[in-house]
Amino acid sequence: MRALFHTVRFRLTLWYALVLSFALAASGAFTYALVRYQLVRHHDADLKGAAAEVGRVLSSREDCRRLTDSQRKELDRISSVILFHELADESRIFYRSPDSSGVTRGIDLHPLDNLEEPRFAMVPGHSGDLRVYSQPYRSRAGCPGLIHVIESLGEITAPLASLRLALLLLAPLAVALSAALAALVRFGEEGGWRPAALAVLSFAAQFLAGEQMALLSLPFLLLAGLVALAEQRFRARSIATLGALAILGAIVLAPIARTVSSFHEKYGFTRSEEVVAALSAQTRDFTTRPSSSRLAFPPREDSYMGDTGGLFPGFFLLGLGAAGACLGWRQGERRLWIVCLLVCAAGGGLLALGLNLRIGDWRPFASLREVVPGLRTLRSPFRAVAISQAVLAALAALALARLSSWRGNVGRILALVLGVLAATENLASPGALVPTPATPRTAWTSWLREQPGKLIVAHVPLPRGLHVSDYEVEAWRMFAQIDHHRPLLNGYSGYFPSGYGTFQVDMDQNFPSDRLLYMMAFGMGVNTLILDRPYLEQRRALFESDNLRVFFRPEYSDPSVVIVRLSPPPEACGVPPS
Repeated sequence: MRALFHTVRFRLTLWYALVLSFALAASGAFTYALVRYQLVRHHDADLKGAAAEVGRVLSSREDCRRLTDSQRKELDRISSVILFHELADESRIFYRSPDSSGVTRGIDLHPLDNLEEPRFAMVPGHSGDLRVYSQPYRSRAGCPGLIHVIESLGEITAPLASLRLALLLLAPLAVALSAALAALVRFGEEGGWRPAALAVLSFAAQFLAGEQMALLSLPFLLLAGLVALAEQRFRARSIATLGALAILGAIVLAPIARTVSSFHEKYGFTRSEEVVAALSAQTRDFTTRPSSSRLAFPPREDSYMGDTGGLFPGFFLLGLGAAGACLGWRQGERRLWIVCLLVCAAGGGLLALGLNLRIGDWRPFASLREVVPGLRTLRSPFRAVAISQAVLAALAALALARLSSWRGNVGRILALVLGVLAATENLASPGALVPTPATPRTAWTSWLREQPGKLIVAHVPLPRGLHVSDYEVEAWRMFAQIDHHRPLLNGYSGYFPSGYGTFQVDMDQNFPSDRLLYMMAFGMGVNTLILDRPYLEQRRALFESDNLRVFFRPEYSDPSVVIVRLSPPPEACGVPPS
């Protein structure tokens, strides 16, 4: 046992694992730092703009000690955007968010008091990571003053918590499939329980990090296991070793899988065929690059035409993968593994097509959904292309390894250059960020939050399609919900209630109608409608028709939305009054 840890193979394996782990950690840290920097820079621009608006109002003061009514109203208008303001005294104004409102009191800002130019500063020694933008001003009466715009970066960078989690899960997902395949290759060569155990542990890590990707990779790992046993000539000892460890892994993971499955069954969580078809790849997707790709040939995907584009693996990766397959085949040894990798590459691409793959009238993926446990919960078949791309990388590594042994240093340099070019070609960083306001508060969300009683809200129009990009508008409605705190009929989730997709399409095509209004009011409990102003203008004639006018009671209006109370009289819906 001790001799194992002193072998060259063990040291090389350990070295490669450490280098790969360091590369993944460094990439994750760089991505996190870059995204955080972009968010903070955008946030600082918002603070600067807020201070400029406040300064414009205060600079018009004729009296050093007082604000006129119009100036106070103007500050109130600004505060609906900045969330909250407080006149601490006549020469200093604090703006802050609700989460930091309880901690700005008593903070020592004196080091910022003697300013001649605007500046940003961090409040030292504060756990809330408060950032302050300070701007001096002078009113018409000649009174100097100082504006402090205060915001908690904890709110602004809260979305990065999910990014940190994703980066933690990236390593198991990226390494697990390759580690499992490498372990099975080693098992086929020399047998033994250690590589078999490593293969099972790698799959378990992938299962715990992402169950759906584990479900997609399982058939390919089973194929690799059969190839490994074939190399071992199906010896009884090899079959017993690999089979026993696989059964042990299944016993350990089964309670987790059973818990998830029972939870889905209890609440009726299924993926409709419409959603799965929308997230199944199409053949054209393999000829487009991601929208954030640095290179534009082949052209970048159009995210508004679908959600499955950008699957082109890159010219260098394709070329090196093909070269690796040819060189491995010509080498003559272990050709069975070359065939296995090529089958995995092709199978991953076919599986990514999902419900869009047809053989006559037969859809293989639809049949698999009926018989394979757990496959009905899979929403995005196009992600199976990751298997093809991982296999291409493995084949490309064969080509680079062969090239690095050609003509000494010349081959090594050439292999390094080609590897860097293959990575650079697929560079898609940094990702595009959507500008997000520093606060969800608007005039209409403030009004809605302050209304008495239990309001259940529907924000119309609902998305027009079932693509992820169609639900972008729902993300903004949920962002507004952060401020108004009212239950929302529509939104976005990994799982939708049964029949919601049909209801959504019906709303897009037929709203407003007495049937849908009755369904929302008496079947779903909705009593308040938020109507986007452009949508209302397009269908105003329907809303103001004689048979529908009695359903609505206008309560609020501004340039962006109109809010009405939904209270249909029972007789309007053909229901006898109670």
